[in-house]
Formats: sequence, structure tokens, C-alpha cells
Amino acid sequence: MITGCPLCRKGLREGAVMPTFLFQVSKKLRGEVGLLFTNRTKEEVNEWFTKYTEMDFARAGNKATLTVSLDPGPLEQFPHSMEPQLRQLGLPTALKKGVVTLLSDYEVCKEGDVLTPEQARVLKLFGYEMAEFKVTIKYMWDAQSGRFQQMDDDLPESCGVSEEEEESRRCQQTQRGNREETA
Repeated sequence: MITGCPLCRKGLREGAVMPTFLFQVSKKLRGEVGLLFTNRTKEEVNEWFTKYTEMDFARAGNKATLTVSLDPGPLEQFPHSMEPQLRQLGLPTALKKGVVTLLSDYEVCKEGDVLTPEQARVLKLFGYEMAEFKVTIKYMWDAQSGRFQQMDDDLPESCGVSEEEEESRRCQQTQRGNREETA
């Protein structure tokens, strides 16, 4: 489940009906992140995601993993209606007898280049996958201990909550509830 939407974060806020301190998860839902709910062990989940990778199309800002050059000639994989779009992306194209044709050699990118949006689009149109998709587990909430902890060693320490903080939170909720009843 991808959780970049504000509605997902709103459902995970302090005071909502959920296990204690699970609201801390909402603070971490920024950017391209996801939630996984499972009864598998931490070790099983880490092992699976460590092995899981897939090739994907590079996006603008990624580095090119190889040099891609296109030879002149017909580009029969594209319908004639794509010719203006290819030209707009910088390719020297024209329609010849209704067939999209590359008029001269065209270097899309060199290995190590930081890709522009146009280069990334051209690479995708021609089927060049230069990015590796993988998932990094950053946080884990343990239902038994009630602790929310970071998984990576290079991240700051655990987000767990002490018993004193837990008691303080309960008192604040009770006081809030009492104020709402008298209002």
C-alpha cells in the first residue's frame, strides 16, 4: 500500500483508535514510502526484501548506466502520430512515406550522465531500463512490545517510548477528554 496521501496520514494520528503510539508511523509517511502489515518475522521480511530487485526505467536525475546511441533510419515501432513528440524530445525525426524516420545519428546519453527529463523519456520509449527498483525497510513497529524502531544502522536510534512518556500521554488524553466533557 503506497501511503503518500494526506488521508492515509490523517488516519494515523494521535488519539485515533489504534494501538498505543502507532500514531508515530504517520510522521514517517513522507515521499515514496509504503506500509507492510504481516505476521512474518523481522528476519523473514528482511531476507525477502534484501533479495528482491527489479529493473525499471530511469527517471530524471538518475545516472545513465550505459551509453545509448541511435542509428539513422526508420523507427517502425512508433506510429506516425508520435513523430512530433519525438521531435519535441530532441530527436532529429521526420515522416517519410508515413513512417517515423531518424534523420541522423543521435546520442541519447553517455554512461555516467545525470539524465534530463527528456533523456529519461527517450530511454523509456526505446525500452532501455537503467534503474534498479528495490525496497529498503526503514522502520518496524512490534505489536508485542509496542515499540516503533528504525531498522537501518545509519539512521538515528529507536523511536520507542518509555513508560514515563506513555503515562504522560495517557494523562494528557484524560485531561483532553475531561475538558471536552465540560465544554
